[in-house]
Amino acid sequence: MLWRTSYQTEIYRDVRLAVEETGVVLYAFHPLGHTELGIWMRLLEEAFPTGPSVQVQWIIPAGALWRRELPEIFPPSMWAKMSISATALESETPKIPPVDPQRVCAALVHPGGLAEFVMIGPPTEEAWDEFRLAVERFGANLAP
Repeated sequence: MLWRTSYQTEIYRDVRLAVEETGVVLYAFHPLGHTELGIWMRLLEEAFPTGPSVQVQWIIPAGALWRRELPEIFPPSMWAKMSISATALESETPKIPPVDPQRVCAALVHPGGLAEFVMIGPPTEEAWDEFRLAVERFGANLAP
């Protein structure tokens, strides 16, 4: 019998983030988070092939030696969606950013930095359904 490690997506609602980005933003903190990042990106791209666009923000401490390894981990097609910042992700919730740098934060950020959701870790089916529906509502609000 195979045993898998169980996990629970951590979900925080109505979190104020000190960020300028709006929309769907994935925050990554270490290259070891590439698996979770890939899961979120594939789910979002499959569910929303025409948008809203997904931004990936790498939060990398100044002087991190692994920063130069990122282009070797991700294909050039993904780099168009990625940016790098040395500024820490700050929030009013002490669990964000996550303690484990391998975790990825998926956020739906409204103007002014209010995140309707911040989900940490790989999405469970229930968490993904909730996030997808919120993104659909968010996208509908952007339509003319």
